[in-house]
Amino acid sequence: MHSLYVFRKRIIILYKRYENYLNYALKFLTGFFFFFGLSSVMGNAMSSAKVFAVSLFMGVLSMIVSGTGFFAMFMLASVLYALSASIETAAVIGFVFFIILMFYVRLFPKESLLIPAMLIAYFFKIPYAVPVFAGLYIGLSGIVPVTIGVFLNWFFSYVPELINAAPKESFAPLTIPDSLIKMYEILNEALAKDSSFIFISVSFAVGLVITYAISRLWVNYNRGISIGAGMAAIFVSHVIFGIMGVVLVGFLPFMFGILASFAVVMAIGFFDMVLDYEGSSKVKFEDESNCYYVKVIPKIKN
Repeated sequence: MHSLYVFRKRIIILYKRYENYLNYALKFLTGFFFFFGLSSVMGNAMSSAKVFAVSLFMGVLSMIVSGTGFFAMFMLASVLYALSASIETAAVIGFVFFIILMFYVRLFPKESLLIPAMLIAYFFKIPYAVPVFAGLYIGLSGIVPVTIGVFLNWFFSYVPELINAAPKESFAPLTIPDSLIKMYEILNEALAKDSSFIFISVSFAVGLVITYAISRLWVNYNRGISIGAGMAAIFVSHVIFGIMGVVLVGFLPFMFGILASFAVVMAIGFFDMVLDYEGSSKVKFEDESNCYYVKVIPKIKN
């Protein structure tokens, strides 16, 4: 364990030495790969060179924009990618994002970063990490953006079908109403056949709440216990929904996702803060009105 703490200390010292450069690099890489991956999800008709150029530009902008600005870029890129393949689909995507931007993102810019985080986690097959992370660091307010992220992942899976229903080559102003009706029917039928995102959202919300609740308890190793309990809650609820037939996921990818998500959140918690529970002590002091009993747990210094 001592060697692990030494490794942690060296990594943190190295990070602090180049903190500004590493933060900008991380923002750039996150923005670049996020928008590059988004292009394939949206089924755009741009050439590879244009996609690379757009992703590079978005990566640079990601280094300087706020949370609201990043979501606005997310919205703009989604519309532009879809616009290259289907005008009507781009309009539908723009409307969905406009509603999310106006009624949530601009009001809660910090929490809204969990939305693209969910999509990135889905891309790497570890979506279970985000609700547990949110329960540990954001709180109950993380339920809404996590749910939005789950919905957008479900919605994006049907974007290629929407594009096929109204390709750009067959666009004509007079056919717009018919195309929109056809898209509505596709989404309505998809919702009737596949409402798994609702149950996945419930599962993630349960995991988030349990993580949040246990992390606030006055017990030793509450952070590690809360992460494990949150992951266990997501695992059990997914198994229950799988038995019910409302959530379909492969066993091996699911187990990999759970274990990898657990490892990711544990690693974040490890580099964020480690407490020396063996060196804890209890302190009593009082003033004119109250008597205080405090448990002091020292942090392991970086």
